[in-house]
Amino acid sequence: MRGNFVGDVFGDALIPDLTAVFTVYLIVCSGPKAAGSFALFQGLLMDLLSGGIRGLFIGFHLMVFCVAILGRGLFDIHRPKGQFIITTLAVASGKLLFFVTVGIMSPSALFTWLWAGRAASAALFSGILSPPLISALQGVRRRYVPDWTEGFDVELDEVGVLPRLWRRRKKEHESEVEAAIRSEKL
Repeated sequence: MRGNFVGDVFGDALIPDLTAVFTVYLIVCSGPKAAGSFALFQGLLMDLLSGGIRGLFIGFHLMVFCVAILGRGLFDIHRPKGQFIITTLAVASGKLLFFVTVGIMSPSALFTWLWAGRAASAALFSGILSPPLISALQGVRRRYVPDWTEGFDVELDEVGVLPRLWRRRKKEHESEVEAAIRSEKL
């Protein structure tokens, strides 16, 4: 998928981490359980197929998931700005974990500032691509909803499941000040 030309000229600088973007998308649309399962099994699959240090990619993807979950409490994950910030932070922290783990497991490995610059630009590129990709995936999801799910979201909203998965419901005893603070998330 990467191609030799892009890898030779730019390294990993312009290659987005699509699994991190999909993890953030799943947090937005399906909730943390689906996103956590995706991150765990994607990391397990990459560990099995890479032939490298066992558990490295599981840790990487679970780090991306945890940062995205923690970031949604600080930033509004339903807005493009929040998606950009959360995805960028998640990919950067995952790359940092990768850097530290390889440095500990392979002391003879030599890392340069060029690698750090490429990792930072890959994190920024993933963050830039995150809002349009999440928007496109949400559009496809809305357009191709099966017929049997008609009214299902209304039923979930009636029992209070839908607001817990996607958005917090405004509490009746919440003051105007608390509502204003909650709406001021980045």
